[in-house]
Amino acid sequence: MKGNNKRALILVCFLCAFSTVLGQVPAKMETRAAGYDLNNPVIDENGVTAWDCIYFGSYWKNDTNGDGVADKKDEKEPIKWRVLSVRGDDAFILADQGLDCQPFHTKNENVTWENCSLRAWLNTTFYQEAFSEDEQSAVRETSILNNEKNPPAGVTGKNTEDKVYLLSTTEAGNDYYGFNPAFAEENKARCCRSTAYAKARGALGSALTGSENYTGNALWLLRSSTYDADNWLRMVSVVGGSGCGHSSGCAVSDKYSAIRPALHIDLTSDTWSKAGQVDSEEALEEEDTRPSETQKPNPTETPVDNKVPEEPKKEPQTTDSTEPPVAAVRPAAVNTEIKDSAGVTYTVTKSSVSGGEVSYSAPRNKKITAVAIPAVVKIKDVTYKVTSLKANACKNNRKLKKVTIGKNIKKIGKNAFYGCSKLKTITVKTTKLTNKSVGSGAFARIDKRAVVKVPKKKLSAYKKLLKKKGISGKKQTIRK
Repeated sequence: MKGNNKRALILVCFLCAFSTVLGQVPAKMETRAAGYDLNNPVIDENGVTAWDCIYFGSYWKNDTNGDGVADKKDEKEPIKWRVLSVRGDDAFILADQGLDCQPFHTKNENVTWENCSLRAWLNTTFYQEAFSEDEQSAVRETSILNNEKNPPAGVTGKNTEDKVYLLSTTEAGNDYYGFNPAFAEENKARCCRSTAYAKARGALGSALTGSENYTGNALWLLRSSTYDADNWLRMVSVVGGSGCGHSSGCAVSDKYSAIRPALHIDLTSDTWSKAGQVDSEEALEEEDTRPSETQKPNPTETPVDNKVPEEPKKEPQTTDSTEPPVAAVRPAAVNTEIKDSAGVTYTVTKSSVSGGEVSYSAPRNKKITAVAIPAVVKIKDVTYKVTSLKANACKNNRKLKKVTIGKNIKKIGKNAFYGCSKLKTITVKTTKLTNKSVGSGAFARIDKRAVVKVPKKKLSAYKKLLKKKGISGKKQTIRK
């Protein structure tokens, strides 16, 4: 074979092999799934991203049987996916919501994506539970790049072959997929909600508030690992509620971040259907709208109309004027213990449909490592302000490392965090605490190097207050 022809053949082979690596970040290019009317994400002049969406597979999402909890006793519902990219007959898709809650790894040990338990769970349990045999045949096994350095520590792993996986920090910061390239900045395109099922499984909602309200947004896992302070691979990257990426987001064994699976599907399959479009503003609505009926495209021709049909308008119902109306929601009585969808216990202190209040009584279990006390909580269609922490609420929780105290908290009971020996990070958002409203020993015997962040305008007052309540160690810090 002549030299020029040989070199040309080698180049063609290289390009073919390169094109099979679907998991890598693609170069900028305008592509479209021919015959299926699916497009790449578009970022407008205001920074709002719009994604085409599809329905593919089904999973537990909501409390469909009305027993008060979203679990596997409920019916599965269609999974909605955002189309991150289309190339020919291939679509790279990301779950629109957090679908489940799993740890990156079941043990707190040295691990990367290649060997973590989450990778095994996604490619076996989730894969089998979410997709029928026909749908499984449409999922393409993908070459995943795991040798990209994840700042700041530069951890890399071996490349893998996966059917279902998570995004990396690089992919979650790629504008080709609709995300802000500045991974560590707030970005609504990276924000999402979790399903009721994911919340019941332990997925936390963000307690962040500010000029933009991110309260309740999911914290979701990525597949990139990094070192902790002791150069041990026990940290994994996450996206926070404000869409801000955190390279060292949580310990590999922590179970409070939502799972947003990603995968590639073969568009020639008839197992998917269009689900309209979603943008980074409307994606923050609390609930996903599931289709009452969907059409599936014919892969041999362009779909004519694949939109979910609108539900017919219902005529207003009249009631017998002799019968008193039934209340739409019924608030729990004072002193009643109630639980939210994640299993956190609250005690009602003021019973009202519109102005109720509760006290945070206990986390969902003693093994939890992070507690976010929200400003408000919604339970059985009633919204309550969370205005206090009950005495002994988290006492002697030796797994607890991080606490956020919501802006409506007025009172913290005696020994609320007493003996939480690993509690090292406390963020106080409320400005309503006084010496009388914080019980003795509330923060006694926590981590000797604990750092407490407080509102700027309360720094001086809270330094005096918190030192009296247990934060008085030489290496403990109270700052704005």
